[in-house]
Amino acid sequence: MSEKRNIKELVDKESDNLHNILDPNDVTDFKGMVDELRDTWTKKQIFRTETEMRFSVLNDLKYPTKASKYWQCVREQNVYLENLMSLSFEYRRDEVKLKRLEQKIKEEKDPLKKENDDGTFDKTNVDTHQLESYHKIMINRKDTLTAGSTQPEVFNVLGQLQTIERVKKEKGQLESTKRETLSQESTLRAKPE
Repeated sequence: MSEKRNIKELVDKESDNLHNILDPNDVTDFKGMVDELRDTWTKKQIFRTETEMRFSVLNDLKYPTKASKYWQCVREQNVYLENLMSLSFEYRRDEVKLKRLEQKIKEEKDPLKKENDDGTFDKTNVDTHQLESYHKIMINRKDTLTAGSTQPEVFNVLGQLQTIERVKKEKGQLESTKRETLSQESTLRAKPE
């Protein structure tokens, strides 16, 4: 139990992960709160206090007799017992799963595969791929428009497609994309001889 309460070690251990989701200044601020977080961890309330039990759960209007209060206590205690047993089973099941995964990791021979990372795109700036990706998405959406499509759908798709094509043209990217698309379409439509 005491090792779970050592927040400083946990924060230090998670430092790299924190840098993945927080601004560096926020990580510094977070690390500066270690004493406060330790205090919060040790003070956190798991069960109801006696005051909460008496005025909230066993209040005199809802449970007006000693017998009704007693039987409500039995029900409450049983819920705690069932939850404790359930958590115990889950813990043991998860422990077995963890051991199996650790064994699989030890036996793994192949390097981890990167399904989508083929090295053909910028992995440092998400904005680099978006114009091309959104262009393809909007072409796909345009191709699914029918006479039954609503006016707002048509307006939205064509408006976004037109804007993307204008931006790509301004950046000099549109012509190469159109040539690539036409080449792919002709290959798909080619009939075997």
